[in-house]
Amino acid sequence: MSLAVGNVLLFRVDQDEKGKELPAVQVTSAEEIKAYIDGDTEGECDYITAKLPDNKAIDSLLDRTFGKPEQSIDLKSKGKRLTAAPVIVSTIKPRDADSQDQAA
Repeated sequence: MSLAVGNVLLFRVDQDEKGKELPAVQVTSAEEIKAYIDGDTEGECDYITAKLPDNKAIDSLLDRTFGKPEQSIDLKSKGKRLTAAPVIVSTIKPRDADSQDQAA
């Protein structure tokens, strides 16, 4: 479901005692996320990243929910069904054609 809907992740970048930025850490605490949304956090090192939804996951989710739509190939010509078998035309003379002509 998360692939079909997409994700929004909140990351926090902490600083060490010298002021150097440490690697980003994903925020999973509901209280910390609420504080960030409410604007109660200090510093400008927090950021949000988003992962876009995946179209294949959306298709799969819809197919599982509503059933896969019927897929067919229309073999009609101007609205009429093709009934005649294809005609194979060969320009190569059969090998035994000479022997058949002589026998006749």
